[in-house]
Amino acid sequence: MHLDSGAVADITAAPATLATIRVPRRRGRPRTRPLGLAADRGYDNAAFRRALARRGIRHAIPARRHHGQRRQRSRAPQAPPALLRHRWKVERFFAWLNGFRRLNTRFERYSFMYPAFRTLAAAFICLRQLLQ
Repeated sequence: MHLDSGAVADITAAPATLATIRVPRRRGRPRTRPLGLAADRGYDNAAFRRALARRGIRHAIPARRHHGQRRQRSRAPQAPPALLRHRWKVERFFAWLNGFRRLNTRFERYSFMYPAFRTLAAAFICLRQLLQ
């Protein structure tokens, strides 16, 4: 995750967030490039799509709706269907994170405290799921 101010648009923080990806493997360096990206309409930007294509990341980003204009032809998603099929799990996890008042309101004075509480909240969520 990438921590930025609340006034920054998602599309602006997206390249910095993608740069923080480190997926460990059994051998070798960690993966820095995801296999695919499923994003919402806020990430519909031609420059962002080109940046993903340069890195070889397949994506599924729906087109934005423009009010007062005729319907655009929908773009076929380039991501595997399994990526789109499980997107609701990510949205559900974010909803669970918003259930923690301290994270939702962000009472922390120092920026280094927020990732610590976010990690703690994720651990509580995982523990709760394991105990059910």
